[in-house]
Amino acid sequence: MLKRVITSLVVGAYAILLVNLGRYFILANILLIMLWGVHEVVHALRQAGFRPVAWIHYVCVAVYIPMYLWRGDLGLLVVLFASVAACMAIAACTRDPSTTDLLATMLPSLYPSYPLVSFVLLTLSPAEHWRLVIWLMLTTAVSCDICAFFFGRFFGKHKLMPKVSPNKTVEGAVGGFFGSLLTAAVVCLICYLKGDGVPWWHFLALGLLGGTATQVGDMVASYIKRFCNIKDYGSIFPGHGGLLDRIDGILFNAVSYCVYCMFFLL
Repeated sequence: MLKRVITSLVVGAYAILLVNLGRYFILANILLIMLWGVHEVVHALRQAGFRPVAWIHYVCVAVYIPMYLWRGDLGLLVVLFASVAACMAIAACTRDPSTTDLLATMLPSLYPSYPLVSFVLLTLSPAEHWRLVIWLMLTTAVSCDICAFFFGRFFGKHKLMPKVSPNKTVEGAVGGFFGSLLTAAVVCLICYLKGDGVPWWHFLALGLLGGTATQVGDMVASYIKRFCNIKDYGSIFPGHGGLLDRIDGILFNAVSYCVYCMFFLL
């Protein structure tokens, strides 16, 4: 428990520094997270006996952000489509092709790459309150995880999805929603006192999205781990496991917030 707390404090302090430094510092770190996240997924698949072609993913990840900065949405769309097509083509042209290896090769191009592209779009959003959205995206995900953990530990009795994640409980899920909404309410109050003028219903909607998307992302990550028969994606964070073990909820939260901002620019 002590390792988890210390690691969380260090990562939280780094995230605060990062967001305050600005867009390009965030983008540089997203690129590093993409590369390491792909490495963890590829490693998990190989432990399960699959043979994914890894190098193409590192090439695609390296050009996501430069292509978006150069050609905008069109450049990003081209890379996204090309990455999937290239993965299929390369896996099919190996000396001993198999359908399972082809599908395994495609997975890292979908997860974690695509959700992290949503993080890129949020960071480069023309919205006036882009920094506020990122703060909400991060804090609602973290508070959802924390509250779900403690509610599940002290009050959990009913299993949520035991075949996917045996430790998840209905009570923990309710606690996660509570944590996300509470965080959104606190941020809403701070913004009101500062006179930012953001309507309260944005915070309510984003709090609900945070509580939902974070837990869905956690379930997806757990499903992939069970499929690959591993406990954690890695050990980079003491007490937490790998990078994806720490940011699994944030990945899907980024997607939900990105979609929301497409319709309601904050």
